[in-house]
Amino acid sequence: MAIKKTTTKKVVKKVSKAVGVSKAKKSLPEQNKHKVQFKVYAPEAKEVILTGEFNKWNPIKKRMKKNEKGEWLTRAILSEGEYQYKFIINGEWKNDPGAVKFVDNGMGSTNSVKVV
Repeated sequence: MAIKKTTTKKVVKKVSKAVGVSKAKKSLPEQNKHKVQFKVYAPEAKEVILTGEFNKWNPIKKRMKKNEKGEWLTRAILSEGEYQYKFIINGEWKNDPGAVKFVDNGMGSTNSVKVV
């Protein structure tokens, strides 16, 4: 018995066709995704990291880049919803001073909330 090689793309296409999923329906979840910018002013900082629910609070995954104005920026692709987050500025966990919503984090402080 010979095993035929196939690509993942071909398999997805065949399965989608078999279960009646159209291209429009397959792209629907992407329509709920948004590029969301995070920004914090910290001109003296050497390092700023964005961490939150969207990256499982991993302090390594989202290093930010500093512009000439002293603002640290990054973007994340997020689905619609609310996300708790903080900045780690030179090793210190800080709320976003520009956030419009904060929630108690159960650890004696608050987290910033981004609504997408």
